[in-house]
Amino acid sequence: MTEIFENSQLQFAQVLTQVASYAKSPEARNLLLQAQPLTKPAAVTHLLDETEEGTRLLERSLQLPFVSSDSLLPLINRAQKGLLLSADDLEKVADYLRVCELLQRFLYREKDLVPILNSYGEELQLFPKLVEQIYQSIEHGQVADSADRDLRRLRRQEQELSQEIKDTAGKLLHSKNVSQSLQEQRLVEKDGHLTLPVKSSFKKAIAGRIIAYSANGQTAFILPRKLDQLSSEEIAVKGQIEAIEAMILGQLTATVYEESHGLLRNIDVVAAIDQIMARARYSRELNGKRARLNQTNQLLLRGMRHPLLKNPVPLDLEIKPPVRGLIITGPNAGGKTAWKTKPQETT
Repeated sequence: MTEIFENSQLQFAQVLTQVASYAKSPEARNLLLQAQPLTKPAAVTHLLDETEEGTRLLERSLQLPFVSSDSLLPLINRAQKGLLLSADDLEKVADYLRVCELLQRFLYREKDLVPILNSYGEELQLFPKLVEQIYQSIEHGQVADSADRDLRRLRRQEQELSQEIKDTAGKLLHSKNVSQSLQEQRLVEKDGHLTLPVKSSFKKAIAGRIIAYSANGQTAFILPRKLDQLSSEEIAVKGQIEAIEAMILGQLTATVYEESHGLLRNIDVVAAIDQIMARARYSRELNGKRARLNQTNQLLLRGMRHPLLKNPVPLDLEIKPPVRGLIITGPNAGGKTAWKTKPQETT
């Protein structure tokens, strides 16, 4: 049976490509593109049951909560390699799990309507503790102040030092002893430092460290000694902040690593659900009808249409014992091929 479907004349691969275009996740698209025809009645019936449940949701305009795994899979791979996840990365993990929870709740609420889909939803792992830890520690793409008491204190200290540096620089800028030595009345940032643009001929008049020179050498950008001291304090505080942030991100990344197998399983489950819904959307698009299976070698098709043809003429076909085959003859005008492929693609 598989060999029949592999015949390029049946255009089975093209049909799969159309179905896959209705999937939202790359995993579901790959599953559909690699699909093979089934011949066991129980397996075929199960697929039909799944697709019918998907069409029930669509008929009632019920939308499943969904988030793509495009950005999640690389993050899991990073965690498994021992690489640190950023705050933004961790928020994506928590957001994905939150949508998994919404999806599970939705399917449970509709379990009488879609029992098979609900069984998929029950396989989703929610990791509520991990989600809570991430949302408590991460806020707006960065480690939250509330994540650590020392972090909150150090960030406040950094803000105070930053303001003191600006105030001190402003006073120096407008000081009579300094202003006459300046090339221009403004502060210039060089290599992360607020510097004074001093005329090179007056550079020894300003107590401080030369950070850089202008291209023509006429201006020396000097970091005054007082600002240098404050900047050193600020750099030290920033280093402590970064160390605490890295520690928190490391702890959360380690938890993601510990739960990575469950997260990967969730991706597979969501892909299975997405695959079912893609088949349902395709069925609705074609106004498809569910086939009734039999094991008595009977084939009865009413109003069948080639799925790849635009505005096809519906055709009927009936074959039942003692008839076991059908011979179609005629000129090479394309009609025989359409007839030949329709029964296979319909079944």
